Amino acid sequence: MLMPTLLRILTVIIVLIPFGAQPAFAGADSQWLQAIGPWPWSFPRDHGSHPDFRTEWWYFTGNLIDEQGKRYGYQLTFFRQGIQPHPDTDNPWSVRDLFFAHFTITDVAEDRFDVADSISRAGP
Repeated sequence: MLMPTLLRILTVIIVLIPFGAQPAFAGADSQWLQAIGPWPWSFPRDHGSHPDFRTEWWYFTGNLIDEQGKRYGYQLTFFRQGIQPHPDTDNPWSVRDLFFAHFTITDVAEDRFDVADSISRAGP
């Protein structure tokens, strides 16, 4: 089930390289904050995105029971992956972040597992 997601990620990387995204993959890690040590939590700031960090995600998981008593499990995850901490603002095709969404649902009675995912970026 992960294969479609991996293929999409590889496709995006291959497509972005001609548009100048390669510096993000070669030594730009030092330009991102590192998630090490204690973090001074502050809300509402920490409810949302932290663009100074390269990777973050938000996920929702749960269990549901319908009116007939059938059980379901689900997971919805959103990912933000930083590509360039300081993209070229004069170039509308310059990519700062990629956004991924991944959704799964399990129908326990039917022994069925379904998955869907999507990838996006800001741009013109």
